[in-house]
Amino acid sequence: MKRTLVVIIIIYILVLINPIVPKQMVGAQTVGNFRLDQITWTGTQVPGITDIPLQLQIMNLHNASITSIFGVLMLPFPFTDAVDGDNNATAVGETLSNYINVSQYTVLTGEPFELVFSLDISVNAKKGLYNSNLELNYFIKSGDSVSPGPPLIIPIELEIPNSPPDIDWVRPTAGSLEVEPGEEINFTVMCSDADNDTLEYEWVVDGSSTNNSKSSFLFTSQQEVGVQEIVLIVSDDNTSITRTWDVEIQIPSETSLVLDTRYLAAGTTTSLQANIINNLWRGKVEIELQIPPPLVIQSNSSWDFLNVTEGENLFVPIEIFTPLTAMGSTGDITFIVQYSDKHGTSYIETVSQGMIIQGLVRVAVFSSEIIESTTYQGGNIEISATLLNTGNTNALFTNASLQSQAGILVDTEGSKSYLGEIEPDSPLPFSIIGTVNSTAPLGNHTIYCVIYYQDDLYNVHELVINFTISIDSSLKTSNDVVSDIDLVSLVLGSGITILLGGGTVLAIFLVVFRRRSVK
Repeated sequence: MKRTLVVIIIIYILVLINPIVPKQMVGAQTVGNFRLDQITWTGTQVPGITDIPLQLQIMNLHNASITSIFGVLMLPFPFTDAVDGDNNATAVGETLSNYINVSQYTVLTGEPFELVFSLDISVNAKKGLYNSNLELNYFIKSGDSVSPGPPLIIPIELEIPNSPPDIDWVRPTAGSLEVEPGEEINFTVMCSDADNDTLEYEWVVDGSSTNNSKSSFLFTSQQEVGVQEIVLIVSDDNTSITRTWDVEIQIPSETSLVLDTRYLAAGTTTSLQANIINNLWRGKVEIELQIPPPLVIQSNSSWDFLNVTEGENLFVPIEIFTPLTAMGSTGDITFIVQYSDKHGTSYIETVSQGMIIQGLVRVAVFSSEIIESTTYQGGNIEISATLLNTGNTNALFTNASLQSQAGILVDTEGSKSYLGEIEPDSPLPFSIIGTVNSTAPLGNHTIYCVIYYQDDLYNVHELVINFTISIDSSLKTSNDVVSDIDLVSLVLGSGITILLGGGTVLAIFLVVFRRRSVK
């Protein structure tokens, strides 16, 4: 205890006798019996960093060992001690050698030791060299005796290197972009520099510089598909940073599906044809059909097409059985299409079409005939037929009408007939009368009996029955003569009836009169 107190008093006396005066380094990094060999930062000394280690490696040039090494680093702005926050950082010297039986705080002659300080750097720090002083205190060992060595100041240069520019934000933000040939993209960047250095911008497209000293760049994609690389280089004359975008130029794939019907008939097999087309495919095209249960594919479900060209129509015939229980529901017909374009890029796409499942209405005509196909101008004609629904659901709102071209028939109430519903497997006979136009031309003409009906989805269907009629003027004349004779007979018959009736009345009158005269 007494020995320690004596050492402290001696150090205090030496400090009073020898005031601390900064000493310039002799030669490169040698001061007194010490040589500063290395200044090492563990980390990057950037503005705003905290608790960054600073290591000073110093060589002991004394002819004796030294111990109890204590360093005080006097810090200029923007540096502060990370422990106390003041401008003096302290550290204890430790040997870098691994000698057995030698304390880590005892440094042999010709051996190095290190001082490690922990520093903070202000956010307002600027790049450059800052002068600092290391006050070094130590004891010299000579045999078993220890005596304080003369304190000395070692000049230290602390460096804050140039800060690279910062990219604060960019547009577009995504690093990978997809565009069409000839499409334009506006690239914009906002940058800053901690050292307030003037920034320069360089835009490089596929290795060729195209635009300098601008923070924005209007890019137009090439006409051929492929990938173009856009590189932004931001520099402050000392350091630079980069930002890269990969722009893929591609023509959008357009696959379309057209079916010749959107309806499936329940309880039967529906045959339909799909037309699939794409604007990119080239070479082999594979198509696979998928449908949901309870639908059943009764045709091929996959097809391979070779030597297909861009925009070529591929026709696929398919047959699908639909159970009767699925009536009134819907389902999707889906095609999976695999192909490659002329650049070898592979695609797998899916196209679908929603299908409506309806009942089957199938109306047929049996026993159609025309009564007296020869008629005259102004005369009537009568046709009859039997309808039969061979489907599995009712035909709705069925009606029939007689029609013709060129005004052969007159549109009258009698030429139309409402038949109502036609149930499956239930024959429906009907007849309809039409009137020939009084100005219709003579000769043979075709008239039509048009049957209209609706299915369970209220789609209108039409069925046409053709008849041939003959308009004959002589038939009309004979009919007129017959009519005249009938008229004369009617008149004569009526006269005779009147005469007979009158005679009877006269006879009765005479009898009554004579009886009264006799009395």
